[in-house]
Amino acid sequence: MRIDLALVLNDPAQNWRTHQESTAPKMAEIMSASLLAFGRTGDPNCAGLPPWLRFQCRARPTMIFDLPPRVENDPRSGERRLLVSKTDSAATGADEKAISPHYTALQPFVGEWSEFLVSDSDGTPIQFELRIAWLENKEGQSIDAWFTQGNERLPLASGLYAWNPAKRQYTFLQTQKDGTLIEGTAGVSGNELELLFTNTKPDGTIEKGFKTVSKVSAGVMYKTRYRMNQKGAWETLAEEQYNRKQ
Repeated sequence: MRIDLALVLNDPAQNWRTHQESTAPKMAEIMSASLLAFGRTGDPNCAGLPPWLRFQCRARPTMIFDLPPRVENDPRSGERRLLVSKTDSAATGADEKAISPHYTALQPFVGEWSEFLVSDSDGTPIQFELRIAWLENKEGQSIDAWFTQGNERLPLASGLYAWNPAKRQYTFLQTQKDGTLIEGTAGVSGNELELLFTNTKPDGTIEKGFKTVSKVSAGVMYKTRYRMNQKGAWETLAEEQYNRKQ
């Protein structure tokens, strides 16, 4: 029997290695109690463990089952980032060789992203999430956004990027839950995607002079700056930072 199974089943004698370890019974007691607590209540916290917070992508709190057990934020992060960088194409379901050259610059943005906002009174994280995926024909990207609270999702917006051969730039179109239509054009400079757009409200009111500047760092962090043209100068309204979901 595998080491982890022998411990979570509280029967270390079933594995040759744990059978020889004097500390195995104590570890098995803690791990099995945590598994039972999770099965009964959905919360793995139990006697013998330090407080184990719900996982969220910014801090990545992880329980290290040792004696004594401890929580570490993003353990072995270097190895994780290396793995993500090596498997990014496979994880996002895209074959770079099948992508039109016009879309190569958008490849780093493909994936699922989340930004931790706040926790509610029960400790449930509230997050803003993005999913960016290739269209079936690989000639464009779809973008979906929503708020999540625990297992509940509230859709916010859906849209797409597509290459305009005549203008030699990307066309962007997005609809929001309240009926607002966002239209714009985008281009890539270095590792940044710059989008100029207008908002058309449900009553027909048009708001102009908006821009976002987005980039992906190390394959795992997605940053966006929202800017507005104020009397000829671009002023930053807000900044968002997402982490790639694993």
